[in-house]
Amino acid sequence: MEEAAAPERKRPRDGDVGPSTAASGEAQYVYLPIADALKAPGARVCLFAAVSEIGAAVRSRGTGEPPSRPHFRVPPPPPPESRV
Repeated sequence: MEEAAAPERKRPRDGDVGPSTAASGEAQYVYLPIADALKAPGARVCLFAAVSEIGAAVRSRGTGEPPSRPHFRVPPPPPPESRV
């Protein structure tokens, strides 16, 4: 009978975090703008983390232009009911 081959251990990637880093409480992730993260060589990019940050409560400084009118038609309010 053939002997079962020992499972080959996977070599950790440079970007993977080892148990010593996780146990020490150091940050395991680096948050970058999407464009910078995609340009980083050999980086694994998690877009979910980037997208979840978009909803942060930060008010935009805007462009200085007055707010535009809505692109959809807003129905006028109903006329006041008169009782006779």
